[in-house]
Amino acid sequence: MATPVVCCGFECGQAGSAGASANHLWLCGTSVAVFDTATVRNGARSLKCAATLGTSYCHFWTTDAAVLVARVAVRFAVLPTLSTPIAYADYAGTAADGIWFNVDDSKLYCGTDVATFGATGVSVTTGVWYVLDLKVNRSANPWTIDARVDSTALGQATRAVAAGTSNNRSESLGLG
Repeated sequence: MATPVVCCGFECGQAGSAGASANHLWLCGTSVAVFDTATVRNGARSLKCAATLGTSYCHFWTTDAAVLVARVAVRFAVLPTLSTPIAYADYAGTAADGIWFNVDDSKLYCGTDVATFGATGVSVTTGVWYVLDLKVNRSANPWTIDARVDSTALGQATRAVAAGTSNNRSESLGLG
């Protein structure tokens, strides 16, 4: 099991701002994150990313690494209107590698972009909390994306590209 670098349940209610400590730098789109006290999974708060023009995202800057492991819980108030990444690693601005929502069948898949999904997905709906586990490994060619939704494995996705090094790139965990 991976050793956590950051654990945040949003209980502190602090989102941070650009240039702030990496422990509290949640950004939603171009605005500061919004904390919700009405819809929570555990505790007193959750982080809400409200859709703007059909899309929204929240990201957290992490330390550079060839392997990113993350666990998040998500709840859809409405399903996305476009195929979009839900939890992903953004490695120096490359296409999002992670868990994608496919608008064609309302399932979550491992994916590198909207055209490259793993073989199997899991159906999702509104009003339900889902625990997403994600591992993006860029230490070798091909890069691999593995994920689970509530302990159900998604089909692996891969990207044929040289191994990534972490010494000159920034990485973020995005929630879309």
